[in-house]
Amino acid sequence: MNKLIFNEKTYIEDILKAHDKNTLDINLFQLTQLITVYLYQEYDISDKEQLEKRVNAELELFNFDGYYYEAYYRTIRRIIQSVLKYNVNLKEAYKIPIYQNEYDIIKSCGDKKHQKLLMTIYVMARWNGNEYGWTSSKCKLQHIKKSANLNMSNNDFYLLLHDLITSGYINNTKKVGKFCFQPLNYNNDKNEKIAFEVDSFDNIGNKFIASQSNTHTTCCICGRLIKKISPRTKYCAKCAKEVHKEQDKLYRQNKRKD
Repeated sequence: MNKLIFNEKTYIEDILKAHDKNTLDINLFQLTQLITVYLYQEYDISDKEQLEKRVNAELELFNFDGYYYEAYYRTIRRIIQSVLKYNVNLKEAYKIPIYQNEYDIIKSCGDKKHQKLLMTIYVMARWNGNEYGWTSSKCKLQHIKKSANLNMSNNDFYLLLHDLITSGYINNTKKVGKFCFQPLNYNNDKNEKIAFEVDSFDNIGNKFIASQSNTHTTCCICGRLIKKISPRTKYCAKCAKEVHKEQDKLYRQNKRKD
C-alpha cells in the first residue's frame, strides 16, 4: 500500500537531493510515480522518450539491489502513460484549515472516537482539493485509522463509519472498491474563521481532542494524548524516559571530554 504524503512536492525534492535508498519509506513503484510527476510538472517534460530516460536516470542513482532498466521499463512506461493522460500533479499541502462551523459540528458528532474519525475525514477531504469535499481514493482504511489515532479492529472501525453515515455527518460513494467519503457540512467559504489547522497526517485525532481543552496535549515524539502536568509538558512518560536517557548520555560524553 502506498504511503499517504501530505506535501508530495517537498517530499520528492528532499529524496532527490540525497538519492539515499536507506532512508526511503516508500516502495519503488511509488517512488517512480513521484519522480515521473515531478519531472513532468516541474521541468515540463511531456515527451515520453525523454521522460522515460530521465526517470530511469534518477532511479539508477539510488543503486537499488536488482534494479535495472530492462526489468522495469514496462512499469515506467505505464506510469508515464497514466501521468500524461490524466495530467497528474503533485499534492502541495502546507497547512490544512478546519473552519469554525466544521469544528463545532465535529465536536457534536458523538464520543471521542467519532470526533477523531470525522475530523480526519474533513482533513483528508480538504487535502484532496475537491470542491464537493470528497476524500481521495488514495486515503485507504489504514491511512485514516492511523491518522485518526484509532487503534481498533476493522469491524469496529466500520461501525464508527456507519454511525457517522446514518447520523448524517458523512456520505459514502456508491462506487464498488472506492474508499471515499464526503463530509455533508463541508465548508467552501474561506471567509469563515479558522478553528484548527494541521500540517501533517500525523496524530490528527489526538491533536483535535487536545485542542478542545487546556488539560491535554500530544507527545512531541509519538503523538500520544497526554495530560498536561505543566505548561512545559512535551512528552509522554515513555518518550520522556528515552529523552532523559539520551540527554544523560550526551552529558556523560561531554563530561569525559572535559
